[in-house]
Amino acid sequence: MKVKIKICVGTTCHLMGSSSLVDIKKKFPLEITDDIEVGFATCFGFCNGEKIPPIVEINGKFYEDMNEEKLIQIVKDLKEV
Repeated sequence: MKVKIKICVGTTCHLMGSSSLVDIKKKFPLEITDDIEVGFATCFGFCNGEKIPPIVEINGKFYEDMNEEKLIQIVKDLKEV
């Protein structure tokens, strides 16, 4: 299964740490990197307090308060690594 990741790089998410996620693909085990697609979005529209930034979309589901460790674990769980 392909894992599609979209990282919000809008102003609020950037200030809250999404810039540390930009090169996240390099942090995954080599055996799964071909199945990971990373893209970026300027804003998902949750800046009104609905979710805590930074926001990441993974296979159509939104995750809040994201950091490297959380993102890697979610993808590993999806890939069953």
